[in-house]
Amino acid sequence: MVPLAVLGSFLILSSCGNDKKVTYDSSGMTTTFSEDKNGVPGELKPFVYPESKMAGMSSASDKEGEEAKYLSMTSTDSMQKVTEWYTTALKSNGYTVDDDDEQPRSVNISGHKDKLEINITMAEEGEKTTISVSQGKSVDDPADEHEMENFTPNEDQPTPTD
Repeated sequence: MVPLAVLGSFLILSSCGNDKKVTYDSSGMTTTFSEDKNGVPGELKPFVYPESKMAGMSSASDKEGEEAKYLSMTSTDSMQKVTEWYTTALKSNGYTVDDDDEQPRSVNISGHKDKLEINITMAEEGEKTTISVSQGKSVDDPADEHEMENFTPNEDQPTPTD
């Protein structure tokens, strides 16, 4: 059912006039789709890549505090330039970079700040770089590396088997 709701929202969004924003409530979640940079939530404004073209933005939240935000953009800048900009932007906005995974035609950077998690994916597509930024509230505290290194299987948490 969710794919139909998403498809319907994008169809409604594409048929809107100048105000390209759609908000609806479903299953206890309030979801907003937008194509306008002015609709970007405040927490994500520092992560709108300069001179990028906005492909879309969505956000969803519920009364219990769960929320997720997503941006999609394209740029004519190289993937390397975009990656460097995002690495700097994350650090200057107080995020700790947890992982930086570079592949031949894509880069994925993830990080956290307080109870927020962020994931940024850049991919080369011909003469442009596509950019996806997703941010959400952390469900759990980050795993303690010391605890992970010193894990001892027991009755409650046995060693995994194939």
